[in-house]
Amino acid sequence: MDNIGNVIKKLKKYNSKDVFYCKPINYLCFRNNCSEMDFEKDLLSGKNLKVINPHKRNGELRHGLYFIYNRRKGRVYIVKFGNLLKVVTIYPIGTKTLNRYNKRRFKKKRFLRIL
Repeated sequence: MDNIGNVIKKLKKYNSKDVFYCKPINYLCFRNNCSEMDFEKDLLSGKNLKVINPHKRNGELRHGLYFIYNRRKGRVYIVKFGNLLKVVTIYPIGTKTLNRYNKRRFKKKRFLRIL
């Protein structure tokens, strides 16, 4: 199982040209109220990465990377590592979701408490 340090090392191997978005970038930017450069800077630095949730889907290993900025805001990147860093989707998470995840999902899977 990957820990946060290993995932950050994997992320730092990629550069902005190695990122491939599965969904249209205009849609992801609109949904998250952010630009493509902000996505890449945030994802490739790994600065606010707090929790990793690996899971298999459609025969491939995907990682849910939870970037928590403060008690109210966060973002989840669903990625697949390979020759290219494949970003399946990105979605924002708010206060209620963070509180709910902290009580149930993060505790249940024995992740570190994030708040």
